[in-house]
Amino acid sequence: MQDHSMVSLQQALDTIGEQVRQTEIIDVTVENSLGYVLAENVVSLINIPPFDNSAMDGFALKSSDVTEQRRPLKVLGIIAAGDVPLMRPFNSGECYQIMTGAPIPAGCDTVVPVELSQMVEASVTFSEAYPAGKHIRQEGTDIKEGARLYAAGRKITSQMIQALCSVGQSTVKVYTKPSVVWLSTGEELTDTPGDLLEPGKIFNSSGPYGEAVLPALGAALKWRKTIPDDLDLFRSYLDKADEQSIDVIISTGAVSVGVYDFVRSELEAKGWDILLHRAKVKPGKPILFAKYTKTGSQTRYFFGLPGNPVSSAMGLRVFVTPFLRAMQNLPEECASHAVLTAPAKANKGLTVFMKAVVKISHEGRMEIQPLEGQLSYQTGAMGDMNAWLIHPEGKDLIDEGAVVTYLPFLPD
Repeated sequence: MQDHSMVSLQQALDTIGEQVRQTEIIDVTVENSLGYVLAENVVSLINIPPFDNSAMDGFALKSSDVTEQRRPLKVLGIIAAGDVPLMRPFNSGECYQIMTGAPIPAGCDTVVPVELSQMVEASVTFSEAYPAGKHIRQEGTDIKEGARLYAAGRKITSQMIQALCSVGQSTVKVYTKPSVVWLSTGEELTDTPGDLLEPGKIFNSSGPYGEAVLPALGAALKWRKTIPDDLDLFRSYLDKADEQSIDVIISTGAVSVGVYDFVRSELEAKGWDILLHRAKVKPGKPILFAKYTKTGSQTRYFFGLPGNPVSSAMGLRVFVTPFLRAMQNLPEECASHAVLTAPAKANKGLTVFMKAVVKISHEGRMEIQPLEGQLSYQTGAMGDMNAWLIHPEGKDLIDEGAVVTYLPFLPD
């Protein structure tokens, strides 16, 4: 890319999206699959339940034997969960005491709860007539053999683990989590929260923020470093990432046009191809994206985010997140919309991402409220926001009541 003049938000996203390569497909155990993305459909090889079983403690019998006459039935024995299903039919006037989860014996068509019974020695009577088909969990009524349980491209959540284990799935094919490293640059940064802040220093907030967010995006953060404006140190970490075949390097700071903004020149000196530098967005205008390819290895990617903490958070959400999702074959996010509850004013020459709160009104409509403290250094409102309101390029004022687009703080 020869012309590095500012491009629109969509042009920037297109440039980044064109470079996506999906990660390798591996097998992982279901127990260790949380957060991975399925690379193939999961099809159940069995019915769930795998056999008819009792939904409660009681007595398994023929419903025709439970009449108003309260005729006593002979109890042949007890069937517990884990017992082999009884295939021998029993006669009229007989029954089995049965426990929750135990297999229903052949010939039984109902289970009478123990609360409705009175047992004397080896016989039992019931307080009322009881219909057929009660309290029996029938085979295959949860999951059918051959049914698609989960489709490829779905991210594995904790809610899915039980179903996967229920059908006996031991491993699943998934996309490898993209490997990521994080470099926070800046002479002013210190990574010692709790200590007295030295004159001219600020605590590093973007690095810990990235470390907290990246796992939620399906990325595997391998290491994180905070470095001063030291070119040799920066180069050494680039080399280390290359030696470890890291998929994506994310840096913060040193990507603008100041005297100490060295990231672009250093990348170019080491053979990286700069594909994007500066987009018409706020915050995060100096966003940089580059790739590096050498014979015999996978292409590596670099995202240079601005140093201001809100700018780096916005860049991670808007530019890095869709790239990491695409590497794992996750679908593009759908647009989200809400009604603006207060006027929103911004620079019409840029697409502006505003800290905001989305909530459901008493009338059931989705509403969005911009927050105070919109400058790129102001992290105070970050803890209250749950969305980025997208103020589109070409507009300076959006009126209250307008329907606007927003990004949830994190993707679903």
